[in-house]
Amino acid sequence: MGALTPFIGILYSALEDANQEATGFILASSKNMEASRVAKGQKVYAPLGDVAEPIEIVPGHTAPEVTEENKADIAEITIEHEKAVRIKLTGNETLGLDASGNYDRVTKAMFADAIRKLNNQIEQYMANTVIAGASRAVGDGTTPIFDTAGELTDLANLGRILNDNGCPDDGRNFVMSNDVLAKLQGKNNILNNANKLGSDDFIRYGMTAPVLGFRLWRSGGLKLHDNSATSTGNGYTLTDAFEIGTTDVEVDAGTGVIAAGDAVTINGDTYMVKEGIDAPGIIKLSRPGLVKAGADGNAVTLINKFNPCVAFHTDAVHLATRAPAVPKFGDLAIDRFLLASEKTGLVYDVAIYPEYKQIVMEISIAYGASVMNAENVAVLLGQ
Repeated sequence: MGALTPFIGILYSALEDANQEATGFILASSKNMEASRVAKGQKVYAPLGDVAEPIEIVPGHTAPEVTEENKADIAEITIEHEKAVRIKLTGNETLGLDASGNYDRVTKAMFADAIRKLNNQIEQYMANTVIAGASRAVGDGTTPIFDTAGELTDLANLGRILNDNGCPDDGRNFVMSNDVLAKLQGKNNILNNANKLGSDDFIRYGMTAPVLGFRLWRSGGLKLHDNSATSTGNGYTLTDAFEIGTTDVEVDAGTGVIAAGDAVTINGDTYMVKEGIDAPGIIKLSRPGLVKAGADGNAVTLINKFNPCVAFHTDAVHLATRAPAVPKFGDLAIDRFLLASEKTGLVYDVAIYPEYKQIVMEISIAYGASVMNAENVAVLLGQ
């Protein structure tokens, strides 16, 4: 019998019954749970096709030459973190729990808390990654989301960005915080009207089938983005004229920091910052870049504080996970197995380590995430 066999039932019960914050980003993203050949810190690249513009066909003796080179763009994903929660039980603690009849209940509670904490870290990491990797945004961070009764304009404007960027209609997701969901539930009577919606799921269960083409999700990882103490960029303007589609935007005539994950407004459109600056230089935007041509001297206005919600296509966001790396000939664990969650789709590595007069059980996972297609990701900036 394996050393972990007595715990398997308790572990799966912990997966089912644990308190857990919402994990909308984990649930709505594309997942690769078998990134077994990828070391921590190693990048895996995926090409994004970008070819020349169409040409007019003119019959002739020879085929026309390619006068414009294909433009290569690359998306990458990295296993950035290997996280573990370790649970220690001494011999005396085991005896006491056995004597009181609480051994299974207490170990189940500890397993559940370990999984909850790992999930929360992954969800928070994914929220930050997706926001910083998005293409464009709507809102200016000063207006509450869904604050007007009976209106879904905020959601419609996110859909307009995805439509402009050519995002497929199927597979769209809208991830919101608990606060925003409460506003949506309390102020949108149309969603509570079964006759108009064709279902009473929203009034009964608080969620419903897709709204304006978006599946609705909640996330405990969406927090107030507040870089106001450190992101102080002010007075920046474009150094030159920039074409539609430009992603490297050079600025001057200003001072201060604009950080990744902040937002900037140029010519009335708002963009998420992929790579920022701390002095005049180049701000990197994600694809598709500027949607309007920029002129020399156009203001670049920083938005460094907002409550975000995110719209994205499932295929645009990838989460890669694996069991943390173990040396070729193993480590000191006497037993280990993989624990799969039906709720999140995540797979955790569970191992047991005997020590002097105590045992340590470890639940761990390695993970990384990336926006593979920024054009299909947009952010709503609320108060």
